[in-house]
Amino acid sequence: MGFRYLLMAVLHFAFAAGPLWPGPPALADEPSNDLIEKGREVFLTVAGVGCAECHGRYAEGDLGIGPFNRGATEANIRGALQKVDPMKIIRDEMTDEKIVQVAAYFRWMGELQLVKTMYKQGRFIANEVSIYPGTAIQLAVQNASFEPHTFASDPMGIKPFRVNSRDFGDLTWRAPDNEGVFELRCTDCGSDGKLTIRVSRSAKPHVPSRPVLKSQAATSSSEGGC
Repeated sequence: MGFRYLLMAVLHFAFAAGPLWPGPPALADEPSNDLIEKGREVFLTVAGVGCAECHGRYAEGDLGIGPFNRGATEANIRGALQKVDPMKIIRDEMTDEKIVQVAAYFRWMGELQLVKTMYKQGRFIANEVSIYPGTAIQLAVQNASFEPHTFASDPMGIKPFRVNSRDFGDLTWRAPDNEGVFELRCTDCGSDGKLTIRVSRSAKPHVPSRPVLKSQAATSSSEGGC
């Protein structure tokens, strides 16, 4: 049984018991929740700036500085730390232990399709996404409001979770194998705003992210590392 199918089996079990919040699920025969969660902490905080400062909160590479690096390996991280000059600000703090932790977190993220939305002024932006049946996703909600809000979805099995003002929250969810339409709502916003998730075979299937190590100049952007 391949790694991806083991992941799906674990997420399917977790979904039956309710969504995982705030920590990520453990992968069968793979890094534990604890290791992945420590990697998340390093990614967000190392050297007081974190990898997210350049690569994006979810390693999606949308800030125009560091590239997409969901799925990056230890080799990617070590290569980038050695070759990419801007990464010198975290180089001394990235011990072998922290590299292993971040690599576990990257691998975990690489197996999940990232779905991002922002809640602002009573509505979700984007307010509709399509995913392929059976896909495991990391659902990230940015609360751009000036006050905290709570989000939930009974049909998706997502229990109420609170996201502070001007902050992010994320959880994992596995889409069913059958097509359908699901909604995530703000439960305390007093509006009809909703995020619609369409599970459809017309959606593009998710391919796990496994960046290829590339040689780059020392002053170039990161090669998928931290």
